[in-house]
Amino acid sequence: MHPITDNNAKKLTEILIATKKVVKEYCTPKRWLPSAGKGKNAKFHTWAYNYSTGQLTTLKWMYLKLDGQYVKSAPGISEWGLTYSVNEHNAIELCGYPSDDMQRNSIDAELQWEATVQTFIKDFLGLKS
Repeated sequence: MHPITDNNAKKLTEILIATKKVVKEYCTPKRWLPSAGKGKNAKFHTWAYNYSTGQLTTLKWMYLKLDGQYVKSAPGISEWGLTYSVNEHNAIELCGYPSDDMQRNSIDAELQWEATVQTFIKDFLGLKS
């Protein structure tokens, strides 16, 4: 599936299917947020759910990677919200590592995320920080 963006390219949704019987980290393809310009805060929201049931499912880890580097992580969660500074050149990936239960029971999961670039009134007025 392709990313979904609004008219100003401030939102992005990416979907990833975790496959059975392979224990490894899964990352979305690298994406960029042109609306971040030279640097703005982006609010990230990511969640994982059981592909068969549609119910939220806990991952062992969720990660945010910028330019191939781990910058934030959270253990044992099914949903995660964070704010992080990005620029238009940062390659953004959201990643997940399957839980022991998912591995043991061969549960497929889907990881979805969206990022919203925070715009402030000074940005609309063309003011400098």
